[in-house]
Amino acid sequence: MRLLPRIVIGPTVTALFIAFTCVATRSGAVPPDQHTQEASKHFQHGVELSEDGDWRAAVIEFERAYAIAPNFRVLYDIGQCHYQLHDYPAALDAFRRYLAEGQALVPSERRAKVESDVDSLKGRVASLRLSANVDGAEVGVDDMVIGTTPIAAPVVVSAGRHKLTASKAGLPAVVRYVDIAGEETLDVALDLGPPAAVPARAAPSARGRSLAPAVVAFGVTAVGVAVGSYFGLEAISNKRDLDQQCVLGSCPESSKPLYDEAERNALLSTLGFGAAIAGASVGAMYLLFTGPRESARIPTSMALPRLVVGPGSIGAEGTF
Repeated sequence: MRLLPRIVIGPTVTALFIAFTCVATRSGAVPPDQHTQEASKHFQHGVELSEDGDWRAAVIEFERAYAIAPNFRVLYDIGQCHYQLHDYPAALDAFRRYLAEGQALVPSERRAKVESDVDSLKGRVASLRLSANVDGAEVGVDDMVIGTTPIAAPVVVSAGRHKLTASKAGLPAVVRYVDIAGEETLDVALDLGPPAAVPARAAPSARGRSLAPAVVAFGVTAVGVAVGSYFGLEAISNKRDLDQQCVLGSCPESSKPLYDEAERNALLSTLGFGAAIAGASVGAMYLLFTGPRESARIPTSMALPRLVVGPGSIGAEGTF
């Protein structure tokens, strides 16, 4: 693309810029001299920045000058800055506006060159027709929001790779990358997924009830019965031995250890049966007050404890 040589802005050119901007001032607004002075200041800043190669800052100054006092000549400078920034769609738009707003005021030689630049830029831009499966989704191109769906007009972009996004509250966002060639028109559907499922809070039900507490309680009952029975039998055996050693309620001194053992066994038997009663009560209350269950089958991984009796020892094994 041919860029026209930069003309050094001096007092004469600035004065011409001020004269052209005066025609854009509306009656009843701020006095013309204030408009033109502020616009001229921004325009001169833009010229200085562009001469330094700071195209981003320069285009901001030129656009500010044009917004304050529109002058079609500034559109040419805006187009040049956008071209240097590789923003070809913005450069094409600025040059087209320059020709449309300038019309007969554009010298024929300049018009021919700008028209040639427009033809060149057409090969560097493309169009995206964007759609989505929901309305009201925010659409972005290269991390810049361009609007919400439905997007009526095609989006003009530079040829190359682009990042496309669409998002809406309550729906998963979608991100796509597309490659598009110059002068191509591409249809892209940014379909957002269904709403994310919100896990419902499970209402209390018999199906979700655990049998573990009841199993443990009845396990304690089984162990308590076993312990109470074992030590109860031992206490009875001790009593028989004492009856043989004692005569008319009088026991020799040598029978005292047997007497103490009988008392200990009786106490352990009482504690065992007491634990059995407590376990049975807790298990029954749990099943009674936690509601029915479809299946009262005990998990295979949770077997009831069983009594294990060995020489001089007693205990239980199983999963608690």
